[in-house]
Amino acid sequence: MNEYHNKTYDYVKDQLEFASGDQWQSGVQAERKKDGRPTVVLNLTKSYINRVVNPVRMNPVGVNVGTDNKELTELLSGIVRQVEVESRMKEVTDVAYENAVTGGLGWYRLGTDYIDDDSLEQKVTVDIVRNPMSCWLDPYSKRADGSDAMHGAFIEYIDEEAAKAEYGDEAVGQGLGGIDIFEHWTVPDGSVADFTYYEIDCEKVQRYWYEDGTTTDSQPNPNKAYVKARTIENKQVRAIRYIGNKKIEEALIPIPFIPLIPVYGDHLMLNNYSDVHLAGIVHWIKDSQRMVNYYGSNELELASLAPKAPWVIAEGQIEGYEEDWVNANRIATSALTYKPDALGGQMVPPPQRADNQAQTGGLMASRQKAQEDMGREIGIFDNMLGQVEAANESGKAALLRANQGELPTAHYLQNLEQSIAQVGRVMLYLLAWVGDTPRMVGVRDAQGKTQYVETTLSEILTPKVLKNASIETTAGPAYESRRRESINAIMQMGQIMPDKMGVMADILVENLDAPGSLEIAERLRKLPDIQALIDEGNGPTKEELEQQLQGAQAQMAQQQDTMGKMEGIIKQLQARIIAEDKDRQADLAKTLIKEEGALARERMKQVGEDERAALKIEADAESDMRSLAGDVLKAGQQADIDLVGNFSSKDYVPPIPGPLSTDQAETTQVSTNINNTLGE
Repeated sequence: MNEYHNKTYDYVKDQLEFASGDQWQSGVQAERKKDGRPTVVLNLTKSYINRVVNPVRMNPVGVNVGTDNKELTELLSGIVRQVEVESRMKEVTDVAYENAVTGGLGWYRLGTDYIDDDSLEQKVTVDIVRNPMSCWLDPYSKRADGSDAMHGAFIEYIDEEAAKAEYGDEAVGQGLGGIDIFEHWTVPDGSVADFTYYEIDCEKVQRYWYEDGTTTDSQPNPNKAYVKARTIENKQVRAIRYIGNKKIEEALIPIPFIPLIPVYGDHLMLNNYSDVHLAGIVHWIKDSQRMVNYYGSNELELASLAPKAPWVIAEGQIEGYEEDWVNANRIATSALTYKPDALGGQMVPPPQRADNQAQTGGLMASRQKAQEDMGREIGIFDNMLGQVEAANESGKAALLRANQGELPTAHYLQNLEQSIAQVGRVMLYLLAWVGDTPRMVGVRDAQGKTQYVETTLSEILTPKVLKNASIETTAGPAYESRRRESINAIMQMGQIMPDKMGVMADILVENLDAPGSLEIAERLRKLPDIQALIDEGNGPTKEELEQQLQGAQAQMAQQQDTMGKMEGIIKQLQARIIAEDKDRQADLAKTLIKEEGALARERMKQVGEDERAALKIEADAESDMRSLAGDVLKAGQQADIDLVGNFSSKDYVPPIPGPLSTDQAETTQVSTNINNTLGE
């Protein structure tokens, strides 16, 4: 078995080491270190692993037991919850799931232990397995939860001196009778192997069925005729524990399953399907991650090889201050002094640094491309990692974006849920085995409160109950997504049917992820209208509510489709109205243009008649003025003749100008106007 698993486990180990930061091939890393070249690790792989694992950490997956009896279902579910809490199963799940997502393999290991040192009563335990290479299962097992395995093993290492003190010197050594079961194993120095081997022990028996449905595995009652008989196998697990090569204990456990439950990642079929390898996210993005590391290392190398920016200084500028300028690249100084200098009558500029920046742009672009390829290879992109988010993004869009990040890796979660369901089955069988006497058993309700009841678990967990009990998983990311979608659907139903919101209020509040929501839901159920439905048996069951929810969702989808069609019709009507309105506006514009044109022509006609009348008046006035000017000129010439005849030039003395009388002033002004008119 160890030989069969060697190749697979070596690959699982490589993937786990790669995710932890050991991402350079040993030969390449040694060669680069020898040459003094950097080997940077930009571990983006861990971010993608956390994107898949963290939703389970936030919303743990638990076990839910279902039977045909409501009270029995609540009791068994409460007992299982208490075992989960006492065993710290959440931590076990975190480790198992992270190992499965990273390297393709994680484990649950179930067992029993004494309650305390003062008691002979035992409890069921779920133990953590940090190293997935410490468990082995039947290589012919095909089921995802390992329920069909016929044998398995678990190994851990304890201090050698402590093993000798507790189990004797014969617990270590080269084996008994020359046989060493650890011949092909590498046991760390100073330690001893603590090895437990499990195998299914099958006992064939004849089972008889009677007419009343009862069965027996012993000889049939001669007074009671049986209907049919057939051979069946009663399965038990034989567990053998070794410390070193010494067998410490052996026991038969009445459970039909190996108590080692695997959590698988991806199965790789290599070499013509002859080699089966287990793989996780690391397998798919390993090459792109190494490219990122190469580009990052080369960026650093190129930057480190670029010399520090030198100073460009004219000769003689730093004379007397050489030491300050030599140390300027490594010592922070508040001021650097230099001597101003002139060359050809022009002042030389002060010293300046030469731009010697490393040209790493191409490497950065290639590294970014490799990072994008990592997201494409596993279906997880930057927006699913929370790096891109619109400021006005709605809650529904954010929920859809978050769900998109879960779809490409949903098979990891599905494998985990199947494994946890198998944990629940094994847990019930172990509870029936250790609970063969009356005892106080812790029962934890859905609100996290624990009560203790006295019961005998073996009487409750009968073979019929163990066979018919349905084991399902509760909570978890998938349940959380459905819960949010249920809340959104109920709110939409309330908008469509507000009168029905009252009878759905308790279910809505129960789905809210808030402290006290379950208590509020219980109080709502005690309200008269809701309680009446429950008491009368007319209240809808969970299945009926789910059917109603599906029907309402279908109705809402139909209404949305109808609304979409109506919106299309409305848009068509709006377009027609707009087109008709444009036609009316065009006709109105044409009418206005026609009326304004007629009015403009009338105005132009009127202006033409007024101008012709004004020109005629001006022409008549000009003719009158010319006639008047001629008369005045004639009168002036006659006056001059008369004056010349009466006075000689010697006797004439020009009068002294003085103030003109009103009549004289008016005459002078008229004369001036006439002269001006004639001059024109």
